Amino acid sequence: MSLQSLNACVNETGLRGRILAAIVKIASDPDPVATHGIPTNTRLVDYVKSSTDHAEQALNRIMWSIALSGEAAYEAVWDPDTNPEPGKDASVFTDTQVINAVINNWPTS
Repeated sequence: MSLQSLNACVNETGLRGRILAAIVKIASDPDPVATHGIPTNTRLVDYVKSSTDHAEQALNRIMWSIALSGEAAYEAVWDPDTNPEPGKDASVFTDTQVINAVINNWPTS
């Protein structure tokens, strides 16, 4: 992935919103470890639940990991002229893919 497309991915408003929604959805689950298989770092779950500001901070922590792990998929559909925000489109990246990206990049500490 070029640095330009990596930057676009990390800063894309639509994708960030969907990832934030996934973080809050996972953290709001009564048993996120069992339901979603996230690492047993419930401190982050409690932190996210306690404030929307904390959810935003969790997003910033997870976003770079997601962008780096999914860089090839993002770059394959990103075009600064014709498709500058592919992450907002659920037909390009499904909700399941977004949730799985969050789960797979959930911090372990």
